[in-house]
Amino acid sequence: MALADDLRELANLHDKELITSEEFKLAKAKLLGTITGADASSAATSLTTKEIADLDNAWEVERQKYIQRDAWGNPVQAHWLAIGAAATVVGGVMMLIAGINILSDWNRIPNEQGRLVCAVLIFATCTGGVAVIAYGAILFGKIGAYRRAEQEYIRKRERLAPVLPKVPDKA
Repeated sequence: MALADDLRELANLHDKELITSEEFKLAKAKLLGTITGADASSAATSLTTKEIADLDNAWEVERQKYIQRDAWGNPVQAHWLAIGAAATVVGGVMMLIAGINILSDWNRIPNEQGRLVCAVLIFATCTGGVAVIAYGAILFGKIGAYRRAEQEYIRKRERLAPVLPKVPDKA
């Protein structure tokens, strides 16, 4: 099964024109075991280096999709993003609690005009609370998606070159 997956991935790289036809043939021969000797070693080293560079470039492009930026365009560190997501969820819960507290005083409101104002406040705080919680959940989802993509990149890179050092995480 792994050989079929590797051949499919190789064909995909060739279809996307990330590797040349010659590199495709050499890599395919390497996978199928039909190339031997010095040619195999030379071709494998050359192809592996290009594959690693292409993988690193593709990862950098994908990684940029996950980076959250502050108001000035600077990347936000992942731990600050997690803290911000948690604070966002806590803030949303507090807004919901505030809406419920306003609702608990409903019978003490003496007139219809006051009740209308309270109804608007209840609606605004509860709706805002749900929206803020949803935004926090989106941030947590983004963190999880980044981690999964990063692990996939590391797995592919280690498969290509188990002895070469991994690219350090910049996020």
